[in-house]
Amino acid sequence: MNSAANLLEARDIAKRFGSVVALRSASLSVRPGEVHALMGANGAGKSTLVKILTGVFPPDRGTIAINDAGRSFRSPAEARAAGIVSVYQDPALVPDLTVADNMRLADVASSAVRRWLEALGVENLRFDAFVRDLPYPILRLIDLARALAPDPLILLLDEITAALPADLSERVFQVVRHWRQRGHSVIFISHRMAEVAALCDRATVLRDGVVVGVTDIAPGSEERIVSLMLGQSTTTAGARDAAAAGAALVSTDGTPALEVRGLRCGHWVNDVSFSLRGGEVLGVAALEGQGQQELFDCIAGVRRFDSGEIFAGGKALTLRHPADAIAGGLVLVPANRLQALLQQRSIRENVALPAFRDISRWGPIPLRRERERVAAAVRRLRIDTRAESELRRLSGGNQQKVVIARWLANGFETLLCFDATRGIDIGTKHQIYALVRELAASGSAVLLFTSELTEIPLACDRAIVLFGGRIVDEIPASAADEGTLLRAAHGLGSPVEPKRTTLEPEEQPIPDARAAMARPGLAERARGLVARYPTLFGMPALLIAFLAATVVIHPNFDSFDAQSLAMAALPLAFAAAAQALIVISGGIDLSIGSVMAVSNVLAARTMEYAGFGQALGLAVLILCAGALVGAINGLLVVVSRVPDVIVTLSTGFIWGGVALLILEKPGGGAPDTFLALATGTLFTPWLSNSIILLAASLAIVWIPLRRSKLGLRIYAVGSDRTAAFRSGVNVARSRFLAYVFGGLFSSIGGLGLTMTTGIGSPRSGVLYTLSGLAAVVIGGVSLVGGRGGIFGPVVAAFVLTLIPADLIFMNIDPNFGQVIQGTLIVLVVMLGGFFTLARSRK
Repeated sequence: MNSAANLLEARDIAKRFGSVVALRSASLSVRPGEVHALMGANGAGKSTLVKILTGVFPPDRGTIAINDAGRSFRSPAEARAAGIVSVYQDPALVPDLTVADNMRLADVASSAVRRWLEALGVENLRFDAFVRDLPYPILRLIDLARALAPDPLILLLDEITAALPADLSERVFQVVRHWRQRGHSVIFISHRMAEVAALCDRATVLRDGVVVGVTDIAPGSEERIVSLMLGQSTTTAGARDAAAAGAALVSTDGTPALEVRGLRCGHWVNDVSFSLRGGEVLGVAALEGQGQQELFDCIAGVRRFDSGEIFAGGKALTLRHPADAIAGGLVLVPANRLQALLQQRSIRENVALPAFRDISRWGPIPLRRERERVAAAVRRLRIDTRAESELRRLSGGNQQKVVIARWLANGFETLLCFDATRGIDIGTKHQIYALVRELAASGSAVLLFTSELTEIPLACDRAIVLFGGRIVDEIPASAADEGTLLRAAHGLGSPVEPKRTTLEPEEQPIPDARAAMARPGLAERARGLVARYPTLFGMPALLIAFLAATVVIHPNFDSFDAQSLAMAALPLAFAAAAQALIVISGGIDLSIGSVMAVSNVLAARTMEYAGFGQALGLAVLILCAGALVGAINGLLVVVSRVPDVIVTLSTGFIWGGVALLILEKPGGGAPDTFLALATGTLFTPWLSNSIILLAASLAIVWIPLRRSKLGLRIYAVGSDRTAAFRSGVNVARSRFLAYVFGGLFSSIGGLGLTMTTGIGSPRSGVLYTLSGLAAVVIGGVSLVGGRGGIFGPVVAAFVLTLIPADLIFMNIDPNFGQVIQGTLIVLVVMLGGFFTLARSRK
């Protein structure tokens, strides 16, 4: 087949990450209208090749051609424009944006996405739902629908079915077949041989970053593909023999290693009871969303359960924390290895960590003994240690091995394996299952859930089946074929009557997705609005409470006091707005006060003898200078890749020095007519021009920005930079522009200082950096980025201004105001933490 007949041709692609060679010389040819499998063990380079083809990584060497035209991509947006779109292993959706905003972020029409979702069986999905509130399988389908919407030439599916139940996987297959019939091509990555055999036309096999074979998919080709992947022939007989041998070693002792009685947890787990003995591997089979995740979380101490009892070795456990379960001998190997590992630490540190969880064991580390235990576990699991210093550089399969090695080195009684082989190659799966049988043979108990039903008889002695949060069947391994398990998992022919429903079981939507698909009533919408935007209602209520207290404390509070309050709050409000915008983008700016000081002294120095018109012209130039200063900050942050805190702390000293060079001591001034823009009143003595100036500035700058594509991208970058980048966002540019607008708001605050004080002071901005950050925290902006707005911090600025004023009215030292501000911050942070904990326990 010559290159002209291929839609996509990638040749000799190479990629290195530090000392780790991900791809040595990978080539891939895809024909029009072909579903092409990309196969290989974990660490073979499949995902790296996909990311190079879609512009996530640049190749170190090699060429890419589409329709015989050479192409190179610097971002997923460029690849999408050329007709290549990928659905990665993890959804490229920004969690703190709604579904609709995620579509706008990628310039994809929501109507097209909705049509594809309906084809995938997801109807009536609420596009105003936040992505973070949707179940994982639904996110996978949304990601797929978004990829299909622009009608790409080539669709790359990287483990799309790894977390999907059988019914949703079949819908994906139907869409892929339809896509092929239209003449488009699909690159399909899956570790499930049955899927490859049923769906694909050809397969390219990678091993150690090199293509080792291209084969047509035909009966019997599975064994050839596996042989190419592993470099040797393989069979499942050994594992089956081990399972059969292990069945004879189940403990006959009367005390189970793990016993669960009448466990209930919300609507997910409903009266679950079972026992597991030492030397036994008990499988758990279920389709997505039937309570299996919650069951394992309850047993592992991750989630609180409503009622029931859990016994380990005959002893009742009180599980308030994972540490309680570990102390009872119950250890969890989760499907998401990122939840269990320290990605930037070494293999040794990750494996040894549980050995030092008790305070009594703190102190000098017995390095020799630790190294011996870790080395033994690493050898036993044959973990690739080429990137030993940083775990994040290991392949997914080797990372999962490290999770298991941790407990091998530190001891346990019962191993809770929750889909531990998800997305792992066949060779590694066989190693893990052989290890599971070995552990059972040595007397340990294993509770194992896998999303691949065909693996249940491979590793287990018997299996329980969950449906609707209940155990509906118990099947011995000898009878646990896929058809029997699938029928029981759908609640068909089970001894427990399934819940009544208007749909057939196989057509049921995922339970956790129903809330996102239902149309809420008026009261529910109101509650949802308050829950989503608490500061929109909470901050005005807090301000009103403080104003009421002020009136009680100072009964003679009049229009002059109201004007004084507004003028005092004006600079802090702009400092809070500037900081909020940058924090939303995922950064922080410790130079805001210094930038305000520069604008303040620059205005006072240049406007002292100017007329009103000249002052307005100078004000525009000062605003441009503030934006330029913000641009310099942003450029330093983006280019240097040094943390924002360090960069802006350093530039804060620089801009503070510039302010002293412009005006060494307080002085200067501005025309009275210019000052009156903030100090006078236009309509009523109770409404200071400061309030009007603040409202007008925010309306002119913030509202258009918030509703623009740039504003959406700033929120996306602050929420999840990786997902934003894969959605086509230029992350560096968005962060840079956030600092530009932050500098603009800071300079407006500096002009506000000139207007309200009538002079310039080079040290005037010292307190505004930290006070502005305090207003951001109290105003409900998440310090990790992606959530919040400017309204809350601006109102918080007025609250913080009222505190010292009230203390003065009460004849109390106003310095106590800092104590009250700090207390408010602590209360707000603690309240947010309690809400987060409450949500995680639901």
